[in-house]
This record gives sequence, C-alpha cells and structure tokens, in this order.
Amino acid sequence: MTSIELSNTKTTFKELAGLVQPDSLKVIRLTNVSIAGDDSDEFDFARAIRGHPSLEEVRITNVTFEDDSVTMDSVAEMMLVSCHELHTLVLDNVPCRARSCATLAYCETLTTLALPNNSFNDIDAKMIADSVESNESVTSVDLSGNKISDVGCKSLRLCLEKNKTITEIKLTGNSISGSESNMLSTKLQTRTAIAA
Repeated sequence: MTSIELSNTKTTFKELAGLVQPDSLKVIRLTNVSIAGDDSDEFDFARAIRGHPSLEEVRITNVTFEDDSVTMDSVAEMMLVSCHELHTLVLDNVPCRARSCATLAYCETLTTLALPNNSFNDIDAKMIADSVESNESVTSVDLSGNKISDVGCKSLRLCLEKNKTITEIKLTGNSISGSESNMLSTKLQTRTAIAA
C-alpha cells in the first residue's frame, strides 16, 4: 500500500498505525476524519511513521479527535525530524500547535508547509518564521485563515532576510493591513524576479 487515504469517516490512531507499511508508504491523506484515541495512541501512530523511508506527502484536513486534549503535535514533530523524503506537509484545520512545526528547521526535504485555519496568532507566526528562517528547502508557506496581524506578517517578512528559498507566503483571511501585506508581497516579488 503506497497511500493511506480516508475521508468522511471515523477511525482510531491504532488503525492508522496498522495501515503504515514499513517501506512503501508515500502519501497520507485524511479529510473530514474523526480519530479516536488518547495522547499515547497518537504517539504510537507517530512512532509508526518515525523515520519512514518513502513518505513524501501528508495532507490532513478537517480532522477532529474524540478526546479534546489530543493534538497532532507528536505526529508533526516526528515527520519533520525523521522522514527524509517528506516534501509536502498540510495540516488544515487540525488541532496542532505551531511549536510542533518548529522542528521544520531539521527537515531538509520539505518544500511546502501549509498550516491554514488553525487559529494561529502572531506568536505562532513568529515561531514558524523562526523555524523557516534557517531552512533551505521550503519554498512555500501557507498560513491562510488564521488570526495573524501585522506583527506576525512582519515576523514572516523579516525571516526572508536570512531565508533565501521561500518564494510564496499565503496569508489571506488574516487581519493584516494593506501596507504590511504590500511590503511582504514586494519582498517576495523582488525575490522571484531575481530568480527568473
């Protein structure tokens, strides 16, 4: 099995862990899925994908947990630290904390990081900016539909002073003024023009 694709269903972390093939899994896509299990079950799923040699793409959208205290933090951290073929990570409207993505600094293959609709604020945006600042593989960051203001936008713009690979930052659906948004757009457009 090269992919785990579930939508509009219920499952458990144990079932998900059981679907992980040791060598062939390339894609995980979960959409509108309710997952049962506690923190230790989530960690068991994280361990199942730890160091996976072929996992390239993870898209988790509109996932809820039956236990309100559970987050996707361990899974995100484990993938970013140990899956050395991972190039796309999408966590859209998924209970997770921005700090779990701070391990992005250790992921040398990720090109797309999308964390829309997760209620991230300016502090979260700064954590993500700090993590991508030294990353040399990410080209696209999507933080659309969060709770980011000019302060968070500025953090992302300033991270571009050190990061030379990002060509796209999406911030639609946040509370960002036109002037701050324009400064970010100008910075990205200048970079894209130079690359061309």
